[in-house]
Amino acid sequence: RSFNKILVLQTAFLGDVILTTPLVRALKQTFPQAEIDIMLIPQTRQVFAYNPNIRNILEFDKRRNSQKVVSFLSNLRTIHHTNYDVAVSAQLSLTTSLFMYMGGIRKRIGFPRQKLITDTTELSKGIPIAKRYLKLMKVFVNDEFSLTN
Repeated sequence: RSFNKILVLQTAFLGDVILTTPLVRALKQTFPQAEIDIMLIPQTRQVFAYNPNIRNILEFDKRRNSQKVVSFLSNLRTIHHTNYDVAVSAQLSLTTSLFMYMGGIRKRIGFPRQKLITDTTELSKGIPIAKRYLKLMKVFVNDEFSLTN
């Protein structure tokens, strides 16, 4: 199946965001026509600011309590109006799950312990985080993606 609009959600810390770049690259290789957006916290925006695989960056300001609800509702509205075909969550956050579910995204990919997900992949213990994120691609293809692809 082909997907035209993909949302990747990774609102964790800088290291986790950096380790998400192979997943974004694999998504673009698999769906070259797709418009891929990513949700990040403002502090990690620069990691993907000039990434050619990303169309738009959605910022979720979850660190400042005074802005968290406003940022959540604003992003939820954007997600709903963008009509994403699929969302891929690289973290187990309930808030991330709520963005995907309440945003009306029908195909929601994540890890087995995550809530409100439609498709999961086996989560192997003891593998590097970047490889774990790449395991999310198993929902789309049977190929193994390597960190050098």
